Amino acid sequence: MRITSKGRELADLAHLGDHPLVLNLCSRICAAAVTYERVQEDRCNGHPIQSSPSISLYSNESIATMQDAWDKRIERQDEQLSKRITKLALQLPAVTDVELSGDSRGCTVKLLFAGKRYDYTSRAWVLCDGHSGEVGVPGA
Repeated sequence: MRITSKGRELADLAHLGDHPLVLNLCSRICAAAVTYERVQEDRCNGHPIQSSPSISLYSNESIATMQDAWDKRIERQDEQLSKRITKLALQLPAVTDVELSGDSRGCTVKLLFAGKRYDYTSRAWVLCDGHSGEVGVPGA
C-alpha cells in the first residue's frame, strides 16, 4: 500500500517517526479505520431499501430477506476489519490497546498509547486527553 497523508498525520501526531515501514503501517490503519467507520454507518442505517421510495414494491418477506443478508455481510465485514485494525495497530511498538466502537456517531477507532488516546473522528485523528476528556491536538 502506498503511504497516505492520513498515515503521515497519524505517525506525526503520535510521534512515531517517518520510517517508511511505520508510515505504511499507519496508512493501512487509516484506510481500515475509514472502512470500519463506513461499515458502522451502514449497520446503523440498515439496508438501503429501508429508505427507498420503492419499498412498497417489495413484500415484507423480501425486505426481511434482504435485511438479513445485509446484516450478515455487515457482521462479516465488522469482524474482518476489527481483526485487521487490531493486528495492524498492535504492530506499532507504542500502541498498548485498540478500542473499537459500533456507534458511528462517535469515534469508531481508538488507539491507546502509553498515557494517550488517539481517536479517529470525521476522517481525522485527534489526541484525547485521558484525564480531562477534552479533545484536541497537541500544542493547540
